Amino acid sequence: MNYCFIGAFGYLLFLIYDVNEIKQFNKALKITFLLGLLLQIGATIGIFYDNLTYLRISGLGIVISLFGFVFLIYSLFFALPFEATYVKVGEKRKVYNRGVYAMSRHPGVLFYIIFYIGLALLEPTKIIISTYLIWCILNIAYIMFQELWTFPRSFYDYEVYRKSTPFLIPTFKSIRTCINTI
Repeated sequence: MNYCFIGAFGYLLFLIYDVNEIKQFNKALKITFLLGLLLQIGATIGIFYDNLTYLRISGLGIVISLFGFVFLIYSLFFALPFEATYVKVGEKRKVYNRGVYAMSRHPGVLFYIIFYIGLALLEPTKIIISTYLIWCILNIAYIMFQELWTFPRSFYDYEVYRKSTPFLIPTFKSIRTCINTI
């Protein structure tokens, strides 16, 4: 099975979701984000399971992947105020710039990359590494789309947020702000 394609298709669904949320075309398309997420999760589990014969128990790989996974889930689903983020869509709202979102405008991407680096250390095959690399590149392309198109239309104060918070790579100042606002 081509897990790389399945996971990549999830990003197309994420794009459809974003465009639909801004343009408000179809309420039925609201499910595309969840479907994209399920494709990513399913493809990750599938490719990892299919390559178990190459599994190398690595303390470093386990620690890195767990760290990335825990903070990925935290930054996407717990660090943000749930209602303002996932319920009040379709209207311009205020940026959330506290905690990990003071560290970087896209902390989920950092933790996503860390998670897949950890998994690649556990199963270091060409197919695993190339698949995870493609997904990470697609994730960065997706946040570039959000940065240039989705978020300026979603948040009335996004330009101010851009000026105060690094795009992806945290700085010492942004890490300090993150810690002070948790």
